[in-house]
Amino acid sequence: MMAINFWAVLVVAVISMILGSIWYGPLFGKTWGRIIGMDMQNTTPEDKKKMQKSVMPLYFLNFVLSVLTFYIFAHYVKGWQPAPGAHGGLINAFWIWLGFIMPMAAGAAMWSGKPRKLAWQMFWVTMSYQLVLFLIAGAILGAWM
Repeated sequence: MMAINFWAVLVVAVISMILGSIWYGPLFGKTWGRIIGMDMQNTTPEDKKKMQKSVMPLYFLNFVLSVLTFYIFAHYVKGWQPAPGAHGGLINAFWIWLGFIMPMAAGAAMWSGKPRKLAWQMFWVTMSYQLVLFLIAGAILGAWM
């Protein structure tokens, strides 16, 4: 059984939450809101507070799922090192993203029922986030394994 550096997994899970809040906030929040049909421009401050309170359990669940994802990803990084250290983690991350994450998200966008332009925007915002996140995760996990 391979020993996994659980601190590295936790760090990557925290980074995923931080990156997600930046990615789907200041960077692409307006675009993402339009894609999912949420108009934050016409939302009152009271409604925003109520929404923030209602999503806290979702943030917690998302964090738990991130820990699970990166714990399993750490096994792949540790088990298949095409190069030593962070470089090997980057290579693993890219191939996992390309072979698994990107195709599934493409299918989700294609079959979302959204107009073609919104579906492509959904795909690009999601996939660019996932690529950046997995490259960061791969580098950290590869370096700490």
